[in-house]
Amino acid sequence: MTIQYNKILSTGVLRREPSTFSSVVNIVNLDNNPQDVIVEVWDWSSYSKPVKLPVLIGNNEPVMFPYALQPNNLAVFFTFLAPENVTFYEVRVHYTGNTNVIINSFGRSTNLQSQEGDTVLQHEFVEITNTQNCDEDSIECQGGINNCLNRFTHIRLDNGRVFLMYITFIGEHSIAGFRLRKASNQWAYFGVDKDSIRSFSC
Repeated sequence: MTIQYNKILSTGVLRREPSTFSSVVNIVNLDNNPQDVIVEVWDWSSYSKPVKLPVLIGNNEPVMFPYALQPNNLAVFFTFLAPENVTFYEVRVHYTGNTNVIINSFGRSTNLQSQEGDTVLQHEFVEITNTQNCDEDSIECQGGINNCLNRFTHIRLDNGRVFLMYITFIGEHSIAGFRLRKASNQWAYFGVDKDSIRSFSC
């Protein structure tokens, strides 16, 4: 299954306000169907070769994208900026373009106050064409899942299942290795077609 992301929205490059500790992206899905979204935060402090920063949710948990936002649900994504010494940053959101998905981005201080200078509302985002920046450690830019051989890898399948796998074999059309079974907390040998993998992180 291939998801068509019809829109990519960008805040443009923002200068971090002195009191801004983190960047926050609120996305609400007012539709009757789940909506897949991808949130990216790029560090432009070097003025070239931007670096993708980790995006978190909940109790500082890394997000596995695409994120399936359920109907009539709000998701609050965030990225720490101050600890990374970020001066300039950009937020990008990939989604289907559904008008019932509303996106707002703002900066947040250490005491959770919104920072006006870092606020970008839905109508202020700029639509851009499909483009990809690559930092030196980006798996997506250096051969995809082939770089996850002999590494622990979080995998999301098209059917929505998410699991941890240690990959020991990567073929032309499939991968295999040991999958952690949550119910028993044991490792079991497992194989899966590459075409059924929606996203991964290793």
